[in-house]
Amino acid sequence: MKSKLALIDLMTVTLATPGLSQTNPLLGTWKLNVAKSPFLGPGPKTGVTTFAPDAQGVVKNSGGGIGAQGQETSTHSPISTMESRTR
Repeated sequence: MKSKLALIDLMTVTLATPGLSQTNPLLGTWKLNVAKSPFLGPGPKTGVTTFAPDAQGVVKNSGGGIGAQGQETSTHSPISTMESRTR
């Protein structure tokens, strides 16, 4: 679970960068490849997260999966706006 949260934090920092265009390659649905992902303990069995902008340009994150002990997990949060800002 901590590794999944670290991955989400990394993506959050990346998406929070000002000036994102609507062609951001990080937008979309991401499926965790458990076999290729290192964990410091038992890792989740499955994981999927989606990054998508809403009508106001706010990137929303939602995801879920099955944790190491078989429990369902889910997350939902706004990340950042996608509009460009000029100074």
